[in-house]
Amino acid sequence: MIKTTGLEFKRFYDDSEVWVDGAYHDDLELYINGTQWMGDTDLEVIDNTDKIRIGSGVILYDDGTYADFCKVFRGWLKKQTTVILTVEVPKEKAQILESGIKGMGGRIV
Repeated sequence: MIKTTGLEFKRFYDDSEVWVDGAYHDDLELYINGTQWMGDTDLEVIDNTDKIRIGSGVILYDDGTYADFCKVFRGWLKKQTTVILTVEVPKEKAQILESGIKGMGGRIV
């Protein structure tokens, strides 16, 4: 099972290198904040901070080929040059953390 954030999952779905014309997913086992996605809900309802777990699925292409959803997602993650972190800090330390992140060239999304 793959754990990710809503923001990272949406970025994956927006990547035209993964989702070439005619590509679509099937049999996707997906949990959003612990609730299984039943396939009848639009994935656009996912919030950036949602906790996503991907269990299985396939990506199908127009040419009749297919790929394991989790393998494609893991490969996509490896190609990324940035990471998305969800952190928890005491409220009074949040400003210090934000300054440190921005000082390293990061941004708060």
